[in-house]
Amino acid sequence: MAQTLLAWAVLLACYAFTERSQNINWVFGPGKPQQSLSPSLYLLVLMISLPVCVYLPTHFLLRALVPK
Repeated sequence: MAQTLLAWAVLLACYAFTERSQNINWVFGPGKPQQSLSPSLYLLVLMISLPVCVYLPTHFLLRALVPK
């Protein structure tokens, strides 16, 4: 939960305070700014996909591999 909240804060800060051409933390597109979605919709998709597609599977994998 803490990692998700921190990532969201960083993504929102990068989106709000950096130039689109800099694309820090890929908040405007993967590698370079993308054109198919609006920037705010892309950011929302990124913010949802990080916890669901990266953090949660990693959590379950590590719980299975590392005993208590």
